[in-house]
Amino acid sequence: MEKYKVSIFPNVKEPENIHEYDVSFDQLHTFISKPRKKVNKEKMVAWSPTIFYPKHRLAKNAQYMYCMVLDVDQKNGPSYKETYTQADTYETIQVDWTYDYILRDLQHNQTRAIMHTSYSHTDEHHKFRIIFPLEKPIKADDKTWKPIYRAAVEWLHLTWCDGLSDKSTCDPSRAFYTSPKTPEFRADYIDGGYIDWIGKGDEYRERERIEQEKKRQEHENRLAIRRSHIENIDGKRHVTFSDHRRYMYDLLKYDYNARLSLATKIGATIIGNRAERWTCPACLRNDATYFYLNPTTATSLFCGHVNSCGDKRRPRYFAPGYIAEFYGHL
Repeated sequence: MEKYKVSIFPNVKEPENIHEYDVSFDQLHTFISKPRKKVNKEKMVAWSPTIFYPKHRLAKNAQYMYCMVLDVDQKNGPSYKETYTQADTYETIQVDWTYDYILRDLQHNQTRAIMHTSYSHTDEHHKFRIIFPLEKPIKADDKTWKPIYRAAVEWLHLTWCDGLSDKSTCDPSRAFYTSPKTPEFRADYIDGGYIDWIGKGDEYRERERIEQEKKRQEHENRLAIRRSHIENIDGKRHVTFSDHRRYMYDLLKYDYNARLSLATKIGATIIGNRAERWTCPACLRNDATYFYLNPTTATSLFCGHVNSCGDKRRPRYFAPGYIAEFYGHL
């Protein structure tokens, strides 16, 4: 039987008073769904899917996570709501179906999870948690855990809708209050397969790296354009044709709008970030020609006829300024 470690806090204001348990999936659901009297929130028993060493609830002491816990608070209002008018009183009431829709989909996909309403949940505004036990514990340090948690929130939003949860609440030492047994309280579990959160975290980390590299390249491109403008245009009493030509060569190399304008002038077909089917000045064909509008990907213009127009290893490439000048658009 699979076991998960959890830390229990009888009083969350006593961070060193930690009781660590090994629990099965059923036992974790039993603990979450246990009937509890409603008292002030701060006096409710709290728990964490993290184990700590030394036993003090601090982020630096967090060792391993055994569950992914997503807190659905819908701060911008219910995501799946319907408004009804009661026939007898004509009173308008609002019903939130968010919990039900997510539970239904998790059941349909047979995803191992526990769901339960949180302390401030109401029928009009659902607030709840989704607990996904992990197939293997994950290290709780920021470098490892943060991209995995953010990938999970991203998955939550892409699977259902934006605004359900907050990416910033990824503190591995966070404790979660249990919920009182009120008429609105709900707790459900789905016994199914695990989600590959580590894989999702790796994908998220790579997308983040690519985005950061893109921003870095865009910043360098803006600096290059500015340097070219200063060298060739600014401060010159008489800007010659060669000054303008050098500046336009740099602009077409680094500026999205200039490259888009060039694509239009040479009759290219725009498909996403690519300008395709412009005529190669070397082989005079256009069925394999392309360049990227966003210069962070590549600045050159390419002819894909590798064997006949290229060097039999790589596509032939041209500077965008050369193509603009060749076709009389500089």
